[in-house]
Amino acid sequence: MSAKILLAAEIESLIGTLHLRASINLPAGVTALVGPSGAGKTSLADILAGLQRAGFSHIRLNDRVLADQGSSVMLRPEQRRIGYVFQDARLFPHLSVATNLRYGMAAGMRRWEDILGMLDLKPLLERRPGTLSGGEARRVAIGRVLLSEPELLILDEPLAGLDPARKERLYPYLEKICRNHKLPILFISHQIDEVIRLADYIQLIENGRTVPALPLEDAFSHPVMQRLIGRHDAGAILTARAESREDGLTRLDFPGGHLLTVEPFALGQNIRLRIQARDVSLSRRRPKDISILNILEGRITSIRGHGDEVDIGVAVANDNGGASNLIARITHHSAERLKLKPGEPVFALIKAVAVTRKLFSD
Repeated sequence: MSAKILLAAEIESLIGTLHLRASINLPAGVTALVGPSGAGKTSLADILAGLQRAGFSHIRLNDRVLADQGSSVMLRPEQRRIGYVFQDARLFPHLSVATNLRYGMAAGMRRWEDILGMLDLKPLLERRPGTLSGGEARRVAIGRVLLSEPELLILDEPLAGLDPARKERLYPYLEKICRNHKLPILFISHQIDEVIRLADYIQLIENGRTVPALPLEDAFSHPVMQRLIGRHDAGAILTARAESREDGLTRLDFPGGHLLTVEPFALGQNIRLRIQARDVSLSRRRPKDISILNILEGRITSIRGHGDEVDIGVAVANDNGGASNLIARITHHSAERLKLKPGEPVFALIKAVAVTRKLFSD
């Protein structure tokens, strides 16, 4: 990770039977903390926020040391300037939304107006938390945290428990926060679609141990991520831009080439695509007279066998030096028949109807 690190933490602690050994380095932007249930995600967040003591911790946020057992530094939660949005909104039920928002408020009136507008909170100000929907309560909780002017924002499964329709209504607000606030955001989730839609980086954790954070596009080829998402959903993430539309097809340009899709994306829109391995076929030669419209020239980077199936890593590049990685899942028989080997050229084939509106951000 080459971006400037704003939060650096080394943590070791025994939590029940879990031995937590974590190294966290967060730049500005959204880092998703991803791992199976019981991996230590929430415990790690609680230690960062000062809500839980660790056996050992050294935590630095910007230029401030928040915790250091060696020098007996242990700032209280309210001194850390960490905004924490819990899975439940934790609003004061006897207070109005406006009073809830002002609790712990450090921002001035201009910031107040900005956050009310960004989260569409003005129509809710006179209401009590008991009258809010789940999505409305989450927006109020996020607004209250942002008004405290945090230096780090922790979102612990902010979409948990919401039905798909309410999730879709809350996504744009979360995307605005992620795009407009130049602070580190630790986003905890076990829903891969949420992670792909919102995150810039992925911090993997398994059995209490972290893996160095990776850019979103690189993380999906990591063995830990492959185990989390399952082989059926394995694939690659591409960030593309809708450039033109003709004959009912949209052209999406991405580092490494372009793709055609039937999806009517708005021109100029930036899109995150999840290209699943099972939708990618391979050929040793450029095929002719076939219905598949997306034919990308690349080079084999890896071959991983899984019984009768094989995952083939393919790096595709364009004339301008841009490059992206794909994964193709084919049978072991096909890999043997084509005599595929790392380093050799290959063509990746993807149907236009397989390039769908999986996930996107403006």
